[in-house]
Amino acid sequence: MPATARLATGKDFKKQYHAELVQTWEEQIAGTKPTIGLTDTRPNAIVLETASPLPIGQDWTLVLPATIANASGNATLEGDDTRAWGSILPLGIKRLVAEPHLDRPHSIDILFNKAISSNDIPPAQAAQRIAPFIHVEPPVPGLKVEASYQSVSITGEFTLHQPYTVTLAAGFQGADGLALATRSRDTVTFRPSPVYVSTTATTNTQLASGKGIFDVYAANYKDLRLRVKQLSDGELLKARALYDESYDPHATDTNKSAQKVKDTPFEAFPGTVIYDQTYANDKPLQQATYMELKWRDILGQRPAAPVFIELLATAQDQAPGGAVVNRAIVEFTDIGLLVKGTDQEALIYAFSLKTGQPLTGVQLTLADEQRGFLKVAQTDAQASPQCPPKGRNGCWPPRTRTAPP
Repeated sequence: MPATARLATGKDFKKQYHAELVQTWEEQIAGTKPTIGLTDTRPNAIVLETASPLPIGQDWTLVLPATIANASGNATLEGDDTRAWGSILPLGIKRLVAEPHLDRPHSIDILFNKAISSNDIPPAQAAQRIAPFIHVEPPVPGLKVEASYQSVSITGEFTLHQPYTVTLAAGFQGADGLALATRSRDTVTFRPSPVYVSTTATTNTQLASGKGIFDVYAANYKDLRLRVKQLSDGELLKARALYDESYDPHATDTNKSAQKVKDTPFEAFPGTVIYDQTYANDKPLQQATYMELKWRDILGQRPAAPVFIELLATAQDQAPGGAVVNRAIVEFTDIGLLVKGTDQEALIYAFSLKTGQPLTGVQLTLADEQRGFLKVAQTDAQASPQCPPKGRNGCWPPRTRTAPP
């Protein structure tokens, strides 16, 4: 395949990431740094293009023959220079899967090997272009096709356990104009998701408004058991240690993300059981339940205190997997803490989460890095006690999640 060549312009350099202007011999001798305008050309830079579009093929190679010489003809390449130029592939499907969802229509997701939308073909237009090529059997009510950069999502009223055959006819073109060469035909079946339990990730709303609500979002469970233990100061430290030991907090080359590494039974955690309730699920598979639990009802007449919470959900019939456990330690308080440490001391500032005002007379239990008890301190008129620096004898308040009573 022949190629054409022209001198590179400033526009060509601007299109490339980290493009560098290389000095000509004259510029090296003169010691000048090369510059270029958008329409200027460089005498030592060329742009090569195929004389016609490359056909479909693997591993195209650019060959610069050794006979190429400089402008004066007194120097050539040391030998043939071969560069990989890439492959020209037809549009193809990399993955086609059935994705069940909670509380929204299920979808069949198709991932292609190249883009199907671009600046010239926005996603909505790409969806309109591909829809006539897609056929799903048996027919699906409310079928809808949505496209993104390199994928298509087919949504509708799909039924669990029902096999669906998805056919994508040949001829659909990707963003580069190359089409799907052969018809694709796959059969997929929607399976229920495993039992799912989620609790609130942050307590910002509770801290700001003081609603005292613990929300739970769960699906595909048969029974959901909620147990709560009230913790004293010393029990809070121990519960924190047991809770942290259950997880590996650091990602490594073999462990790409933090994961649960140890199960400590609920009974092994300190504290007094103040709540034990089981909730039955009356919803079908893939339909979730949202519950708002009021802490005033759970705590009853007890004062606001740290609590250890465990949610145990057993799998609904036909849902895969076993039971799921979700745990949390929550401290009900209006007290917020700011800690600032130096090599000489640590300054702890106590304030009201509701008003932001400093709080005096707040009692703090201080612990070392192993959560061993050190001493008890109270905030002064500036709402801040001081303690020795962090280290063997250093002190820090134990970490807590806080929520208002």
